[in-house]
Amino acid sequence: VSNGVGIRSTGNYVTAVTLTSDNINVSKLQIANSGAVSFGRAMAGTGSTHQLDGCIFEGTNVATGGVALNTTGTGLIVNNCLFVQRATAALNIAEFHNAALTNCTAVAPSDLVAAPTAAFQNQYGTATYVNVAAFGATAVRSHARSTWTTCMSDATGFTGCTGGQTYAN
Repeated sequence: VSNGVGIRSTGNYVTAVTLTSDNINVSKLQIANSGAVSFGRAMAGTGSTHQLDGCIFEGTNVATGGVALNTTGTGLIVNNCLFVQRATAALNIAEFHNAALTNCTAVAPSDLVAAPTAAFQNQYGTATYVNVAAFGATAVRSHARSTWTTCMSDATGFTGCTGGQTYAN
C-alpha cells in the first residue's frame, strides 16, 4: 500500500524542489532535505501564486536558508501542510514573502539541544495565518508583518495566537 510520494535530497547547498515558474500547484508530497550544511532547503520558490496543499516539508539545516520551506514570490497559498525542522539551533522552520497559510503546523522536536529561533519568518510583505499551530520554536514569528487568527503555540502568545499551549491541548 502506498501512502504518497516522497522527494528527498541529502546534498549540501541544494534544494530538493525549486519552483521557478508562476502558478504551480503542489499537492500531497513529502519533501525533505537532510544535508548537513547551510542552505539545504526542502522546497524553495521564486515564482508567484503557488499553491501547496496537504504536503510535509522537512529541513535539517541550522543556518539562514536551511529551512523546510522558503519562498520569495508573492501570492503563496498554503493549506493543510506540516513543516518540520530537525536541526539544533536553526534560524527558522519556514520563511515566506506574502503568503496565506490555513490549517498548517510548524514543529521542531523537543529533543533538540537548542530550539529554532522562530517557527515562521515573513521577510517582506505581509502574511496571514489562520488556524496555524507552532510548537518547539523559541518564538512563533520573527517579524510582526502578519495577521494571525485562531492560532496557537507553546511559545509566548500575541494577538491572534494563543501562547503557552502544549501539543496535547
